[in-house]
Amino acid sequence: MAFLTVDDAEPEKVPTAEEARAEIEDWKRRIAELFAMIRSVAAGLGGWTADDSRTSVISERIMQLRGIPAYPLSILELHGPGKATVKFIPDARWVSGTRGRVMILGTRRPARLLDLSEGPGTADWRLFDPMTWQDGGVALTAGAIAALIGEAR
Repeated sequence: MAFLTVDDAEPEKVPTAEEARAEIEDWKRRIAELFAMIRSVAAGLGGWTADDSRTSVISERIMQLRGIPAYPLSILELHGPGKATVKFIPDARWVSGTRGRVMILGTRRPARLLDLSEGPGTADWRLFDPMTWQDGGVALTAGAIAALIGEAR
């Protein structure tokens, strides 16, 4: 079930506390799977290490409406040759028209991952940058991840 939000406005259908908690658990699972895939690709490139020891505290409007406390979520940092670093920072589960957003820092162009899947249990991660925004993004494949990591500054 996807819930629609526009900035800090309430979504068309505000999930119950139980639905919101289930969505958060599904979000955490999808992020863990995404990070495992990115780690695997980075390891295959050679010279890259992964660190997910840092966290971000997530507190979104829907959570506040339902009395759900903030929670920590890992940030994935890839460290490569020289001082190259790429960070993947999950920053919001409830983003208009998506099932979550991950910000990407450290590449030549600003980029984001959006999960455009239809419902729980699946993920359809798409890579968006200024070149692909109008086209619905690029499917997140091993090749797309490798190309993205290759753009590290």
